[in-house]
Amino acid sequence: MSTIFFICLLILLSSCTFNKDNRLEYALRFAESNRTELEKVLDYYSTDPEKLAAARFLIVNMPYHYGYECWQQDTIKQILADAVKRKSVYGEDLLIIDKKHLDKWSSYSHYYGEKIYDSKIITADYLIENIDLSFEVWKKYPWNKHLSFDDFCEFILPYRIANEPLSNWRKKYYEHYMSKLDSLYKGTDVIDACSAVNQVLKKEWFYYNTDFSLPHLGGDYLFTTRVGYCRDACDVATYAMRSVGIPITTDYYIYSPDLRTWHCWNVVRDTTGQCYPFWYTKDEVVRSVANDGRRKGKAYRDCYGMQNGRFKKWATDNTVLPFFRNCFVKDVTDNYSGLNEISLPIAVSGCKYAYLGVFKNGSWEPVDIAQIEKGHAVFHNTEPDIVFQLLYANNGNIKTYGYPFVYDKQRIIYFKPDTSQQEIACLKRKYPFQEYLFKYLNRNVIGTTIEGSNSVSGIKQLLYRFTDTLFTNRKAISFSQPCQFRYLHLNSPIDHRVELAEFVVFRDTSETQAIPLQLYRNVEGLYPTDQYSAKCVLDGNPLTFFRSREDNATLIFDMGNVTEFKKILVIPRNDDNFIEPRDHYELFYQNGSDGWKSLGQQIASSKELYFTVPHGAIFWLRNLTKGHEEQLFFIQEGKQVFSCDINFSKENAS
Repeated sequence: MSTIFFICLLILLSSCTFNKDNRLEYALRFAESNRTELEKVLDYYSTDPEKLAAARFLIVNMPYHYGYECWQQDTIKQILADAVKRKSVYGEDLLIIDKKHLDKWSSYSHYYGEKIYDSKIITADYLIENIDLSFEVWKKYPWNKHLSFDDFCEFILPYRIANEPLSNWRKKYYEHYMSKLDSLYKGTDVIDACSAVNQVLKKEWFYYNTDFSLPHLGGDYLFTTRVGYCRDACDVATYAMRSVGIPITTDYYIYSPDLRTWHCWNVVRDTTGQCYPFWYTKDEVVRSVANDGRRKGKAYRDCYGMQNGRFKKWATDNTVLPFFRNCFVKDVTDNYSGLNEISLPIAVSGCKYAYLGVFKNGSWEPVDIAQIEKGHAVFHNTEPDIVFQLLYANNGNIKTYGYPFVYDKQRIIYFKPDTSQQEIACLKRKYPFQEYLFKYLNRNVIGTTIEGSNSVSGIKQLLYRFTDTLFTNRKAISFSQPCQFRYLHLNSPIDHRVELAEFVVFRDTSETQAIPLQLYRNVEGLYPTDQYSAKCVLDGNPLTFFRSREDNATLIFDMGNVTEFKKILVIPRNDDNFIEPRDHYELFYQNGSDGWKSLGQQIASSKELYFTVPHGAIFWLRNLTKGHEEQLFFIQEGKQVFSCDINFSKENAS
C-alpha cells in the first residue's frame, strides 16, 4: 500500500465524526490545482439532488483511484496490437508474441510506471458526460426499476475499473452497443439483456495473453484491441454492459491452489439483488452460481466506493497484512459457498490476528483474516473441500499454526501425521492428471503409425501403430530384433493432425545411445512462430511441442544413412509432471507448526516412486531437477489423491 494511500485512509478513518462533508472537502483539497474542475461538477448538479449525490460519491472516493502510465507500456501495447493484427494465435484464443519481444519486455513491471491520481487530472466535462450517460441508461431500462442508488453507484456509475489509464470509453461503448441491445432484446429481464449483449461480445473476438506485466489496458484500447488477461476480458464486458445500463462488476480470488494463479470473472446483478457469475468469452449468462471448476477458497470484489465491511476497521493497523487493510475490497464468498462459520483454536502471545492460507509453491498464501479472541479465530464463509492452513504474522513473517485441514460443511478434518503408522505410497505425478491433459496425450496419438524406409518415397515397413489409450507421457517402443533404416515416417491418424513433443531413436534398449536425427523437410505448423515449429520434436524439451496445420500430415526423420536401432521413444504433448526416470525428487509432509519435513530424496528409475510415509498426513512432492507445478495430496489405499479432487462435502451428502 503506497504511503499517500495510507495517509489518506489514516485521515479518513481517524475520527468517527469525519462526515461526508469532511470527506468531500478532503477530496477537493487532495485535487490541488484541479479542485476547480471538481467544483464545476458539483455546481453543475446543484439543482439535481440525485446526480449531485452521484457526483459526490465519485469525488469523495476519487483520491484513492489512479492509473499507471509510461512509455514502456505504450510500446508493449503496440506489440500486442501488432500480434493481434497478424492473428498470431495459438489454439483458438491464445496470442503468441515473438521471442525477441519476450526477451526484451517480459521482465518489465508496470509498477515502474508513474502513478497518476484521477483527482489531479480529471476534467469536469469528463465526469459530467459519465454521470449523465450513466443516469440515462439507469432510468431507461425496466430491469433497473429496483436497482438502488447505492448499487447503481457501484455497478453502473464508475468511470474507471481499476488502475487503467483514464479514457473516454463510455460514450464510445454506448453508441456501439446500445443499438445492438435495443434490436436484440426488448424485455424486462436483466439476465436476458445481459445474455443478448454477451452474444454480441462473443462474436467480437478476444485473445488471451499474460506475457507482460501491464496495468488494466483501458476502455479505449480494448475497444479496438481485444487482448490481455482474464481481467481485461472482464473489463471489456464491464465497459459494454455498464454503457447500456446492465449492472455488472468483477469478482476474483487471490490465489487458487488447484490452478496456481489468480482469476477473475464478471457478475451481473439480478433484480432480486443476487449476483450471477459468468466469463463472457467462455460462458453463457444464466441464473446459476454453479461451480465452474475453479476452487476459490475466498472470493472478493474490488469496489469504487469505500466499503463498511470488516477490512475498514483494520485499515490503519500496520500489524494486518496489506490486502486485508484495503477497505475498497468486499468479501463475496457467501455468493458462491453460502454462509458458514468455523472456529479454530490458536494461542500466540501478542498476536491479534490469524489468517487462512492456501498452498503456494511450498508456502501458504493468506486468503482470509480473523481476529483472535479468547484463544480462537472465527472465520466466516469459507469454501468447503479446500486444504487450508492456519497462519499468523510475526514481524512480517508468515508462520504456520497447527495442521492443514479441510472443512466439509459439517466438521473440520485435520491432516495430522501419525508417525507410528507407516504405509507405502506409490507416486506417479507431482501435479494432478486432469481431463485436459488426458486429451493432449491422446487426441492426435491413437491411430498414429511409425514406418521405416531406406528412401523417402520408397517402400515403407510398418514398425508400430498406436492403438491404446496413453496414461503417461513416455511411450517407449522396443524391438525384439534390431531395425535397419535410414528414414522414419511418423504419420498422423486419418483426418487428424500430428501433435508431438519429442521423438528419439536409440541404438540400444537402455536409452543411452541416442541417434542424431534431422527433419527431412519442414512441415507447416498450426502456430506461426519458431516456438512451435516441427524442430521442437528434436529439441530435448518435453514441454515444447509441434502441431501440424494440416490433417493427415507426416514427419520424416533422417538418420543420415542406414542405421541400426532397437528402441524409439515418443513423447506426446503433455505437462511434464509425470515421474521422469533420472529426475531427482524429494517428498515432504506437513508437520503442523514444525512446517514441512522431508521424507528423503530419490532419483527415479522408472515412472513410479515409492516412499514409506506416515499415515494421515498431507504431502508435497518436488522435482529438484526441473519444473514448478506442484500440488498437495494425501494417500488413500496407497495412491495419491490430489487436493483438487477432494470432495468430502459431497461424500457426506451422499
